Amino acid sequence: MTEMQAYARVVLVVEDDPMTRVLLADMLESAGFVPLMAADAASAQRLFKAHDPDAAILDVDLGHGINGFDLADAFRRRSPSIAMLFLTHLPDSRFVSRASSSLPEGAAYLRKDQLFDKQILLDALEAALSGEVTTEHRHDRTADRPSEALSRTQIEVMSLVAQGRPSGEIAQARGTSVRTVQYVITRSLERMGIDPQSEVNARRQAIADFLRAAGPVDIEA
Repeated sequence: MTEMQAYARVVLVVEDDPMTRVLLADMLESAGFVPLMAADAASAQRLFKAHDPDAAILDVDLGHGINGFDLADAFRRRSPSIAMLFLTHLPDSRFVSRASSSLPEGAAYLRKDQLFDKQILLDALEAALSGEVTTEHRHDRTADRPSEALSRTQIEVMSLVAQGRPSGEIAQARGTSVRTVQYVITRSLERMGIDPQSEVNARRQAIADFLRAAGPVDIEA
């Protein structure tokens, strides 16, 4: 490590896509940071313990096991001052059953499809490091995001509908009544602009298309 690197801020990047990791590493190095790159949660935890980074850039969807939000919670318990930046395809945290208000305090949240310039990410990282994150750095709170019209409950139920799960099975899984589930489905379809009376397979496909466009993964149409 050079003398300049010894005083540079260390950023732990947790991203399972190899190309994105390379791009982020180059971007951070060119901005004067020292990047530590992890492809999964286990590697990230080892690097965190060994290097005590100043900040973490976390993809939310890390495959099976814990996600980026869980990892951030674990890091904050060990190092309350670490800066957090979530970098993800998900429009907001409700797609992994987390309320926006439950994310770590002072964290930035950027959607990958909204990064038209690398400066957007660097500005958000600096804001997280300085404790000055604003709505500009929270893409999960923008009014025009695809999922804005749906509540967390509606997103979860409609994801199950898109997977072909019947109302009775959904009700059992959620510990509620079939009537309640059917009401949630009807209200959700209305908000999504889908005719509740449309043919079942067409309706299911429309739901899957909507949710996939909005950002969640693993929707089986």
